[in-house]
Amino acid sequence: MSRRFVSITVLLLWLASGCPAYAERPLPQRELKAYVLHENPNSADISPDDSFVVTELSRREPTNNPSTTGKVSDLVQLWDFRNDKLVAENILQVKTRERHEPLTYWRSEFVRYSADGKIVIAYLDRFLYVLRADDLQEIRRIPITGPPAESRTYKGKHGVHSFATDSEVTSLELSPLELKLSWFG
Repeated sequence: MSRRFVSITVLLLWLASGCPAYAERPLPQRELKAYVLHENPNSADISPDDSFVVTELSRREPTNNPSTTGKVSDLVQLWDFRNDKLVAENILQVKTRERHEPLTYWRSEFVRYSADGKIVIAYLDRFLYVLRADDLQEIRRIPITGPPAESRTYKGKHGVHSFATDSEVTSLELSPLELKLSWFG
């Protein structure tokens, strides 16, 4: 029997017999609670004091105009989620999409609390909305340009084709000192 095999066997027996590093038992688990977020939000964040949740969502409504596919309202909501009570709501933008417009399958929509819980930042359609956390009233709107679109070409059956890939925000987080945006494109 080799020395390496004996030392590994002794180590495993020592660990299994209750060495001090492995003798501690895990703390009992606390019961986790689940809360409902209404209207299928695109993004949500809980307040630093765990009292409220802010959500960003899109509400679709039909129109009577046959040349449109409907109206879309993008809004933020503030919920006292423990009591299931809507505290505030702010519609950030309303768009009506024409039938001939191309569909957008994916777009960036985020909402985050600041570290002190006094403001909420919402990102929507290349704008940062700075809102008061208590009533969601707009303080400031900041346009975000991001990296330029990247042009590419490919060769197909009928010749060379060009297309552009727009950059999109893939995540948004607030640190105590600065805003972090991650771009994809």
